[in-house]
Amino acid sequence: MAALDFPPNPTNGQTFTSGGVSYYYNSAIGSWLTSYVATPLSVSSNTQIIFNDAGTANGSSGLVYLKGSGNLGVGTASPADKLEVVGSGSDGIRVSRSGVSSQYATLSSGSLGPTLQASSGVGALTLGNNGNIQAYLDSSGNLGLGVTPSAWAATRKVLQIGGNLALWGQSSGTGFIFLTNNAYFDGAWKYLNTGAASYYTQASDGAHTFYQAASGTAGNGITFTNAMTLDASGNLGINTTPATKLDINGPASVTSFTGTTKLGVVTRGSTGATDYSGIDFIGNNQTNPLARIAVLSTGGGSYLSFGTSSNYASGITNQAITIDYNGNVGIGNTSPAFKLDVTSSSSSVAHFYCSAGRGLVKTDGSTDSSFQMCRNGSIIGWIQSDTSGTEVNLGTLGAWPLNFYTNNTYRMGIDSSGNFIVGQGGTFNFSSNGIQLQPQGRINISSSTDWLMEMGGATTQRVRFYTSAGGTGTTVGSIQVSTSATTYATSSDYRLKKNVRPMTDALQKISQLNPVLFDWKIDDKPGQGFIAHELQQVFPEAVSGEKDAVDKDGNINPQGVDASFLVATLVKAIQELKAEFDAYKASRP
Repeated sequence: MAALDFPPNPTNGQTFTSGGVSYYYNSAIGSWLTSYVATPLSVSSNTQIIFNDAGTANGSSGLVYLKGSGNLGVGTASPADKLEVVGSGSDGIRVSRSGVSSQYATLSSGSLGPTLQASSGVGALTLGNNGNIQAYLDSSGNLGLGVTPSAWAATRKVLQIGGNLALWGQSSGTGFIFLTNNAYFDGAWKYLNTGAASYYTQASDGAHTFYQAASGTAGNGITFTNAMTLDASGNLGINTTPATKLDINGPASVTSFTGTTKLGVVTRGSTGATDYSGIDFIGNNQTNPLARIAVLSTGGGSYLSFGTSSNYASGITNQAITIDYNGNVGIGNTSPAFKLDVTSSSSSVAHFYCSAGRGLVKTDGSTDSSFQMCRNGSIIGWIQSDTSGTEVNLGTLGAWPLNFYTNNTYRMGIDSSGNFIVGQGGTFNFSSNGIQLQPQGRINISSSTDWLMEMGGATTQRVRFYTSAGGTGTTVGSIQVSTSATTYATSSDYRLKKNVRPMTDALQKISQLNPVLFDWKIDDKPGQGFIAHELQQVFPEAVSGEKDAVDKDGNINPQGVDASFLVATLVKAIQELKAEFDAYKASRP
């Protein structure tokens, strides 16, 4: 309906009737008022409707104000938003369930500021979206995100996240921060769900402790064990109360060196600048070190050494490996002069042999020096320098390929016939991605799904381009040679085409072209042709790329032109010109 057109400059008590509704003007608040509205009203921007309690129709204040701006105020004549409720104490907005008076939620602004709370009959205050409840605040003050909080003990205040995670504190005891996984406390520890459980706590004395428990059944009690403790002095203990900066307690008894049982490790103390400092390994009921990793500081730099023992009563007896301050590694040598300096009384300096019969032997003889790869006692490959010291050779013996892998996957290699193959697992075929270089000069580039190329093919076709895979697809182009010339050919066989039809309007297209002369920026040499993006507007099939394209580094990604696409149109344009000229001559005998 149209907005009410109230009389201008009204006086107090002046009446006005519109649409069967009577209004009166209240000068105290500067508004037209009515106590009954029989039909819908609309209010212009400079007016308002006020709803009053009985007996205050001519008063200076109302209960509900509908402003001309569309804002509705309850308890305020100046609502700042579409709905503003102003009250005192617990006055606010109540949302209740029909027929259940004890279940409701209120939004009010009391002495603590804006407050959203649920009645005691609701049990939990929930938040959600898209029809799903996402958060639960229960009557104990515990908050669950994506889950209803478990029945935690009354002294705990908990943030429970998802099915397993909880962050909480307690009002009594030594711990005041807890982070738990698959566990809750209702007076005793219990599993939330079936599976392993763990928790972390920071105590009031500053200690940090991690506990863990084996897998258990949801609802059953949990027995935690201390997994790691970082005490207030900065000492870290694993499976033990720490007595030093790092104290690791291994298993009670280890009788076999092999296996999955983990040994204990202990590090203790620090030393002066010129003394050894490191880690000692001590056996069960032993007092002397059995192995050592240590650093020695000298005037020139530091040495890192690894030692072992051949006599337990004497402690460390062998300084087996040393790494000096230049990065030189010495094996059996405490003063290495090279990046790898191995001292041995045997001519075979290094020999690695595994149960599969494969190994590596390093020899340093009077005629050559080599690394030899062996299998079942026979040499199958080597890296070798020749007697003159001017060559380094890499090869295999017998019909073995030489392959290169990355990420445990074959990448390229040379097969036993001398073919260089990239991809395809070392055996070239035309049905998968790969490259083959043959000793006789032939190059094959294959693809499982895309285009491919063969170089050094038939006598006249030195390069052939295919569609699809396997070398059996359609030839779409070739570079052909004879004894006197080279031909660059693209496929044009009628058997490859469909919807063949006469070309029209060729002269009109040619007339749109803009041939230009120009100089190349790189060397100032003159050129002639077309501007690619201009040609693309008339002959898009003759142009590749996009105007103003750049690569990821901001460098020009230039467009390209294949002028061969213009030949057919140029021929047709000449034919059209000839036809026009013939018609012109015929009209003027």
